[in-house]
Amino acid sequence: MFSFRLGKEGQPSQLIIGRPEVSNLTYFPVKTESYYWSVPVASLLAGGQQLGDADRALIDTGTSLILLPRRMYARFLQALGDSCYQIFGQVVCICGEKYPDLLITLVDREGQNWEYSLSDRDYLSHQGPVCFLSVESMDDMDGLVILGDVFIQKHSTN
Repeated sequence: MFSFRLGKEGQPSQLIIGRPEVSNLTYFPVKTESYYWSVPVASLLAGGQQLGDADRALIDTGTSLILLPRRMYARFLQALGDSCYQIFGQVVCICGEKYPDLLITLVDREGQNWEYSLSDRDYLSHQGPVCFLSVESMDDMDGLVILGDVFIQKHSTN
């Protein structure tokens, strides 16, 4: 067994290989595709609003951001409201405003739902008076979302 722990803001990162020392692990069934592994998704919500019909998530240490299919991304931007705008292809938000949590629900091997929340402090990168969105759009890949380092930094094993 292995896991990655990605440090945030000066905290160390680590790769853990071998038997875990914790007893509260959650096991998710992994579906293997031609070049990636994915886990089941029940829902993605922003501010209580369903973003779309994702049914699988690729949890990827090689991706820095969260990537959503275009329609889901457009709904996410709507949930953020008027304090975010696009400049030169990058979404910028006014720091200090309150933005909705992104709630990702994954399904474990027993069929139980597990909710993982990301607050605006998790999905916004603070750069002075403005914040850059760490969520981007991608071409639709048949219900797949990619959960990169933004997700892993908050929800990874020790």
